[in-house]
Amino acid sequence: MSSNAAYGPTPRKIAPPFCWQSKTALRRIREAFDESTFLDQALAVYLAHTELASDEQSETYTATRRKIAERAGVGITRVRVINDKLRSLRLLDWKQNKIAGTAELAPNTYTMLGTPCPTSATPCLRLGTNPKRRPEPVVEESPEESQKNLLKKGNGKFRTEQIDPKTI
Repeated sequence: MSSNAAYGPTPRKIAPPFCWQSKTALRRIREAFDESTFLDQALAVYLAHTELASDEQSETYTATRRKIAERAGVGITRVRVINDKLRSLRLLDWKQNKIAGTAELAPNTYTMLGTPCPTSATPCLRLGTNPKRRPEPVVEESPEESQKNLLKKGNGKFRTEQIDPKTI
């Protein structure tokens, strides 16, 4: 939130265009990479891919690794390594294009993939590379909405206590 001295905090204004990332994909990337395997760079490369897809308003787009590297703020070689991992996670696929009549390579055509499970009856496997790392709880709604829903449900998992101000 920004602040205006005369009126106090003002909420940020989000205006299109913007790009979209799948929370499931982000979780899978966080599980597959860790601090020792350039998690920050993997998230930046995924963000660059989603931005490029958004620019084309399509899940399929054509780009050079150099362009992806520039948008992500990483090296071209790192983009190749991360792309390979994103492909193995089934989050990204691409077709290598060639310039007609030559052996020269053209920019790849990338396709952003969903996060499929083999069948709806088969749960997706967690792809964590660090067995000591515990998965964090997943909250799909804002913290405010989550708290309201917990209080409405009264499910007993969380207990709110009334504190008497006189005892403080």
